[in-house]
This record gives sequence, structure tokens and C-alpha cells, in this order.
Amino acid sequence: MTHRIGRRKMQHCDLLVRNAVLVDAPSGVHQADALCVVGNRIVEIGRGEDLAARYRPQQTLDASGRVVLPGLINAHTHVSATLFRGYAADVAGRGFLERMWRIESLLGPEDVYVGALAGCAEMIRHGVTGFANHFLHMDQVARAVEETGLRAALSRTMLDRQEPSLAGGELAAGIAFAERWQGRCDRITPMLGPHAAYTCSDRLLRDAAQEARRRRLALHLHVAENAYERRLMFQRTGTTTVIHLQRLGFFDDNRVLGAHSLMLSDEDLRVLMRHDFHAAVCVAGKMHRGHGIADLRRLLDAGINVCLGTDGPASDRLDLLAGARIAHIAQNYLHGRPCALEPRTILHLATAAGADALHWPTGRLAPGQWADFILLDTDQAHLRPLIHGPQSNVLVNIIHYATGADVDTVVVNGRILMRKREMLSVDTREVLDRLQRHAERLWHEAARSPQPKSGDAMP
Repeated sequence: MTHRIGRRKMQHCDLLVRNAVLVDAPSGVHQADALCVVGNRIVEIGRGEDLAARYRPQQTLDASGRVVLPGLINAHTHVSATLFRGYAADVAGRGFLERMWRIESLLGPEDVYVGALAGCAEMIRHGVTGFANHFLHMDQVARAVEETGLRAALSRTMLDRQEPSLAGGELAAGIAFAERWQGRCDRITPMLGPHAAYTCSDRLLRDAAQEARRRRLALHLHVAENAYERRLMFQRTGTTTVIHLQRLGFFDDNRVLGAHSLMLSDEDLRVLMRHDFHAAVCVAGKMHRGHGIADLRRLLDAGINVCLGTDGPASDRLDLLAGARIAHIAQNYLHGRPCALEPRTILHLATAAGADALHWPTGRLAPGQWADFILLDTDQAHLRPLIHGPQSNVLVNIIHYATGADVDTVVVNGRILMRKREMLSVDTREVLDRLQRHAERLWHEAARSPQPKSGDAMP
């Protein structure tokens, strides 16, 4: 649609953002101060007065005192685990999984749906516009994603606990979910999700890889996540998780999202750099469990695409911006110097790298990209002063000092999901009340359920 003013044609646009400081990893701080959205795409970036002279917007966002960033991509989480926040805070490794799998065995579809609604609401408030999720009852997570307006790559967890006779049923369930959601919602990308090499039989891993190749689906699994896994894999296979998966042909002609990627040998890295492998590193969650600090510099130097995740809410908050700050500080500690990874690199890991891993055209502020972006309120004491020019501190302030609580507005697929901290796509009060009821029931049932015998919950 065009409108004529005098001799000039005015083009229609759905959303015009003006008076902004535009920041992304490829460009740093843009010279432009406005962007224009048509449908679900950014169509132009430029000076506000120029775009206002060419476009007649349906909606306008005044971004004065705001920084516009690409939407954050949470590259690995278990969003429905909002139900379990604080439930297993004192255990790690095998003990953590035994406790979590006991309470997860009590979950019904509606529990997973309510937990996912709460997690989606939390992520919207923290500026996460897309996420990769691994869990059970995944249709209910997809339902929550559809309703809240977020973007997601969803994997129904396939887990046979090293029992090959169960592999066929698990694989069939994972494939059935992917088939139901392939092309059903333009914001949902189905994936295949074997849990991990140390919890799945070789049959399930091999068959999942084969089906992923045949159906052109990406794979999402936990890889080299802790010392327990490393010991177990050496006991069973005589080698590391990565080398074992390589011998099964798991990586061949497949895109693989490897959650955690914490304990990788030099040989592992040489293997992974030859494949379409993407490391979704959850720095804060793994530090919380005492598992260690992922060396992001080492992964990047090996040519691995590294993106950031939060892990599930049982391990960390769904605040990826706060997690990015912790990742930045952890790298400084690990390497013994400030800015071991530049703030611009950390921003890349939290945005464009996650989008690249999921094969999404987003994570950057550029024409043709999906209109997934956030406005950060920098008119606050802890984010000022904000200096532009050769000595700019904009990127430093974002990574060092900002958290999800500073997110003011969230746009996904061209739709405003939160504006000036007001949630527009979900009734947060109602969701939190439902979450409380469901969580109380589950926690009480879990307290009455018998403790698993040694070996029952873990292979």
C-alpha cells in the first residue's frame, strides 16, 4: 500500500522504531537511529527523519533513552522446569538427574503446559525472543509458544536409558512430534532430541542420526556436560562422548546442537570442527552445579560456533542477559585478564550465534532479518553515563551492567509482546497462580514417592 503526500509516495509499514541507539554484534553501535518493519521482517534501517518521510507506519515506537538490540536467543533450556525452581539446588551429576527424573515422572501434559507458559513469560520479560527446548510432552510446550508469541526450536526428549528395546518407541515419539509441527507454526522449528550419549542406547543414537539426515532435521542433545558423564562414557566405551558419537556416524551430514560442551578434549574439538556442530554453553548453570567453567575462547579458536543458553530453571534463571554477564566475568577469571572475550563477542554469542545454530535469519539488525528485537531501558542509574563516539561505553555497559529487568519492550516476528514492561501476549498473574498450584502438588507428590533404588533412575 502507498500513500501520496504532495509528489512523494508514502509506503506502508507495520512498525517504525525511532530515536533509538541501534546495537548489534556485526556493526556495534549503528549510525542509524531507526528501523522499519513490514510483516515479520526488518525492511530498512536508517535515519528516523528519512524513514518517516518514506513510510506511513501502522505503529510507532519512540525509543528515546532506549538501546535496540537483536532479540536474545536462549540456545538450550528446559522451559517447563519453572515448576522445579529450587527443587534440586544441592545436588549435581547423577544425584541431580535421579531427583529430577523422579519428579518429572509425575508430570502430566497440563503441568508441562503451565510450566512452559510461565517460562515463556519469564523469557519475554528478560528479552529472550527465541529458544531451543528439550523436554517431554513437547506438544504442550509448542502450545505455550504458539499462544505467547515467542519463537522456538523444540525437541521431544528421546530417552531409553541404555535399553535398546525401548529405542524404537522413543524414536517414533520424537519423529511424530516433529511431523505434527513441521510447517504448522512459522515460529516453531521441530528438532530431534536424543537426551545424551550416556543415557541413550547406541541404537537410539544411530537411528536418530539416520532419521535426522533423512528428514533434514537438526539434532539437539547434551554433550560432555560433566565429569560424571565423562567417567561413565570411558567405563562403557573406552573413549569420550564425542569420539563415540563420531564412531556411530552421528555427526555425518547432520546439524547438531550440543548442549553444554563443557568437557571436550583436543581430539574432540578436532572432530567437531569438521562437522556442522554448534555448542550451546550454559555457563552460569554449570558453575552453579560446580561442574566447571566452559572455556569459550578455546571453543571459538577451534572454529566452533558458540552460543549461550540458560539451561533449565532448576539450574539457573531464564535471564540470558544476566547469564551473558556471568559468561563474560567467568572468561576473565579463567584467562586471568579483563575482556578475555570482548563485550561485542559476548553479544554475538547471545544473539547471532544462537540464530545461526538454529538456522534462523535473525540475531542481527539488518534488512531481511526477522523482526525479533528488544528495547533496553538505559535511562537508569546503573546504565549511565552512555557515551558515544571513539570511546563509546555502550557495549560495555550492556554486557557488564544490564540484566533482563532492564528490558522495556520485546518484538517477535513483528508483533509487540511486551511494551514498557507491560505483557501483551500472556496474563502473567494468572499464569503464576496456576504455576504455584501445579508446583505445590508435584512437590508434595514427589516427597511421598519412594526414593529410586540405585541404578533405577540412571543407567
